[in-house]
Amino acid sequence: MKMTPHEWQLVQDQWQDDPRHGYAWIVREMGLPVSAPAVRKRALKAGWTKVLTTETPPKPRQSDQKTGGKLVDYRPELPGQIHRMALLGFTQAETAKVIGISERTFRDWLKDRPEVADAWYKGGVYADAQVARALFHRATGAVTPDSHMAVINDKVTITPTEKHYPPDTRAAFLWLNNRQPERWKNKVEVVEAPTIALVDKEKMDELYSKALEQAAETQKRMMGRAERLGLVMDGDISGTE
Repeated sequence: MKMTPHEWQLVQDQWQDDPRHGYAWIVREMGLPVSAPAVRKRALKAGWTKVLTTETPPKPRQSDQKTGGKLVDYRPELPGQIHRMALLGFTQAETAKVIGISERTFRDWLKDRPEVADAWYKGGVYADAQVARALFHRATGAVTPDSHMAVINDKVTITPTEKHYPPDTRAAFLWLNNRQPERWKNKVEVVEAPTIALVDKEKMDELYSKALEQAAETQKRMMGRAERLGLVMDGDISGTE
C-alpha cells in the first residue's frame, strides 16, 4: 500500500521530533502500512535529520520492553480482553499471564492507562455490585414503572402503571447464605472432633482376672455355707472342688 506525500510528511515530522533512532518503533506506533526498511529507504532518500534537543530521551514504557524473550506491545483490543477476564474472576496475575506480560507491567497499565483501569473496574468490582443489586431486588421484591395501552373511542390511551415483583425465597436464601453463612448455612459443621478414649489392654486384662478370682472366692464361700446347712448333696460338693 502506497502512502501519500502528506502522510510521509507526518511520519517525517514525528520521526525528527522524537529522540529515538531506528524506524521499527514509528511503524509500530503510527500503524504504518509499510515496513521499517521502507521507512528507512525513504528517510535516507529525503535526508531526514533529527532535531537537536538537550532533553533526556524518555525511558521506554514497561509495556515496550522485552518480556519472556519477545517484545510486548500495548494493543487497542486489550481493554476488551481484560474486561472479559475480569468478569470471569481472573486475578491480576492470571490476566497478565494470558496477555503475555508480567504482573508488574499489568499494574503499571492500571496506573498509567485509564482505559485498562476502567475495563478492569467494570469487569470486577462494578460487575459484582450490579449483580448484588439485582439479587437484592430479586430477594426483596421490586416495583418497576410500567404502562397500559388501550383504545378508547378510537383513541390510543396510555396509562402509567406499576409492575410488582414478589420476593423470591431462593434468592433471599442465597443472599443470606453468602452474607451471613454462620447463621444461614445449609449444614451445621462440627467444630471439634469427638475425643475417643484409648483403652489400656494390660490394665483391662488385670481387672478381668481379678474379677474372676473374686467371683470364684465368693462361689467357694457360698458353697461352704450351703454344705454346713445341709443344702448341698455329696455329688454337688465334689463337683465344685
